[in-house]
Amino acid sequence: MASSLFETGSSWYADDTARSPDIQFHLGLGTGIDHGVASMPKGEITPNSCYLRPQSRGLVRPQSADPAKTPLIHPNYPEDSLDREMIIRG
Repeated sequence: MASSLFETGSSWYADDTARSPDIQFHLGLGTGIDHGVASMPKGEITPNSCYLRPQSRGLVRPQSADPAKTPLIHPNYPEDSLDREMIIRG
């Protein structure tokens, strides 16, 4: 656990007209922290990508006047068609 789990990363332009990179890549050590996994002798990695400028918007709102109640959360991703396209490109 002395690692950040994401040892390396890079950025990429999925949209050639963008002023700055819009996709970020990471390589994570192992396959994540799974229940019952004692070791990973083959030194596995998990690649992932992230679209940096999503257009989809969700909502978080109170469920009731009681502040102890869990709020209603609707992430609404990836609702926007550009978000879906960029996820596919990544």
